[in-house]
Amino acid sequence: MAKCYSSRTTIEGDREVEEQPEEHDALRGAVDDRDWILQAIAEWAKHGFNVALTLTTPAGLLSGMACSGKEYIEHLENIVLGNFTGDAKNEMSEVFKHWKSAYEPVDDESDDGNEVLYIHLRDAKLLVDNRFVPASGTLWRGRISDITGFSLGILEVSEG
Repeated sequence: MAKCYSSRTTIEGDREVEEQPEEHDALRGAVDDRDWILQAIAEWAKHGFNVALTLTTPAGLLSGMACSGKEYIEHLENIVLGNFTGDAKNEMSEVFKHWKSAYEPVDDESDDGNEVLYIHLRDAKLLVDNRFVPASGTLWRGRISDITGFSLGILEVSEG
């Protein structure tokens, strides 16, 4: 059976004391509000394995392809930089360079070390009044803890 572990650090007097890790049954849920399977899918996307998803969000049903945060920033950069020229474009390019650096591995022996808090979609479409908005899809980023459910695959609206 899959297990998740979390440890807690408390302050006793003037020193920190790390308590023994708590064991959580991964089949019953994550340590916090983030769905551990959705976290795994977001982690897979960081490594190039993109999955078609339909997410249940406070805004409604959203379908798209999971992508890495770095891929999301690169697509966003292409869209935004098309609206700038000259020095402004160079300045914005530096902003995006900084944002992308957050997704670079810290060293050769470890992953980037960042917890997966967000999931990114490309070609995302929100279902509104039995039609998709926008029709052509867009980039989307959302907090995993705000997603209340998901299914694999792209949602389709049937005609008729």
